[in-house]
Amino acid sequence: MITIDNLTLHQINLLEIMWAIKDTEKYDIWKSNLSLEVMNEVETLEHLVLFASLDEVQDLSAAKEVLSKFALKG
Repeated sequence: MITIDNLTLHQINLLEIMWAIKDTEKYDIWKSNLSLEVMNEVETLEHLVLFASLDEVQDLSAAKEVLSKFALKG
């Protein structure tokens, strides 16, 4: 489960709206109709969710295997 601490009620409400929109096209339309200030806040929340989800990743063996194919061998 992703956890992000110290959010305002407004940010929590934005995240609930963001999470509820299942279609990417509808999400983009919703986001593009926001004021610049709120749009920037939504983009910050997107980044926070991304970073929090990266923290949840435990098993990196598949990623390491793919990356090893690109490693320089000397």
